[in-house]
Amino acid sequence: MLSVDPFSIRYRKSAKQWPWYLKRWPWWVCGGGWDLGGVDRPLPREQQMRELLEGRPITENSHYHAMLEELARNGRTASPRLYTRAEIDDYFRSLLTLIERIRSEGYQSQAEIGGPMKHEITVRIDRYGQLIKCREGTHRLAITRLLGLRWVPITVDLVHSVWFKACLERWEGDPRTAIMCELEQMGEVIRGV
Repeated sequence: MLSVDPFSIRYRKSAKQWPWYLKRWPWWVCGGGWDLGGVDRPLPREQQMRELLEGRPITENSHYHAMLEELARNGRTASPRLYTRAEIDDYFRSLLTLIERIRSEGYQSQAEIGGPMKHEITVRIDRYGQLIKCREGTHRLAITRLLGLRWVPITVDLVHSVWFKACLERWEGDPRTAIMCELEQMGEVIRGV
């Protein structure tokens, strides 16, 4: 696990824009063009979290209204998958609880709160060594940015082979040591998690 500045993480692709094979890729290193394409854009949950942080009632949140419209149109919401207004209300209450916990206690890793590591804020490292947001933790990342937190723990689920080879050339020695040295340049490596 690695602790980094939340603003060093870029958001370029939605879950549906990543190549299908990465979801089940069996290794930590992958070549090819999976990291290409997409443009830097705001986190998709950032406006939703901003409105909640401003203290507006959940019923005045634009995302809340969009979810109600989606529920009326489709019989459920897509992400997260909810089937009733009560479930949408519970979802927003859980977000308010999360915001208040992070505001009062700071951000805690999944290990610190007894959650599974697979639910940590997840990133991939592209061929240029940039941290690209994927999978878990979009809400939490948006909250940490909006609260101005300086460090957030992340997990890296995939690195590009070009970056991996550059680590080996730069640091020499065995692959594990080379990668750890390069990760230490990005942030604080949290060992033993």
